[in-house]
Amino acid sequence: MKALNDFIAGWFGGCAGVVVGQPLDTVKVRMQAAYGKGKATKTLDFKTVFSSTIKNESVSGLFKGMVPPLTAVAIQNAILFGIYGNTLKLFKSQSDGSYFAGSLAGLAQCFIICPLDLVKVKLQMQTEAKRVSSLYRGSLDCLQKIFKARGLAGCFQGFSVVLLRDVPGFGVYFGTYELFTHWLSKITSQSSVLVPLIAGGLSGVVSWVSTFPLDVIKSRVQADGNRGNYRYSGFVDCAVKSYRSEGLVVFTRGLLPTILRAFPTNAAIFYVHGLVLKILHKKDQIPSDISLVEEQ
Repeated sequence: MKALNDFIAGWFGGCAGVVVGQPLDTVKVRMQAAYGKGKATKTLDFKTVFSSTIKNESVSGLFKGMVPPLTAVAIQNAILFGIYGNTLKLFKSQSDGSYFAGSLAGLAQCFIICPLDLVKVKLQMQTEAKRVSSLYRGSLDCLQKIFKARGLAGCFQGFSVVLLRDVPGFGVYFGTYELFTHWLSKITSQSSVLVPLIAGGLSGVVSWVSTFPLDVIKSRVQADGNRGNYRYSGFVDCAVKSYRSEGLVVFTRGLLPTILRAFPTNAAIFYVHGLVLKILHKKDQIPSDISLVEEQ
């Protein structure tokens, strides 16, 4: 049962992270997936995208596509923390195996996160302006239409760049979390609530910044092909065309909302994960305590 605790705690942590970070994630994806050059890029800044979303779609527009990430991130974090926690037990110290265990966990969750993240991006790129009609009525409708049009391969659109982003990205994520936790524990009490909050928030920021150019490409590749119009033949073609059209600055698009989102989201994930893990560990200890009392 103890082996399942990390999976269960990861599930709850993932749900908490989605609720905290979804609005800024919507802004990030729309900034990344939109294209333009010259003066047109001024319409793609954080303030404009944020305000236009609320103006055209109300506050609910910021939570568009929330069902897929609520499902995806909950499952994703259950896999991430489950595999990470159980793999880490094979090493003598957490610092020795944190990067490897994180990378292995990152690899495993790619098979779940890619199709669900694809649906999220497709829904986030829809607007409710009168001049644009929605292609997808919801998460299930979106997935069904993608599968009908392109089969199983279509549901894994952008899988290669997801792998390139997430395998090293989650190695950095968990590796820096263990590092920050170690440093913060020297400054304050290890049981302090500030340790998982600060360490989790900082590790989220560092891991996102370290892989951000790949995240831009992922968003563009997954947003590509609505109504059958494809701009890119793959992630390399997407990277080359994006660079030629808009220069290196395109690979930083959406960085501000990502950083603003990363700290509170990952602080919530690690805090809730640790809190649930403590509760589960206490429950696991109850039967053994009872048996000891009975023996006496």
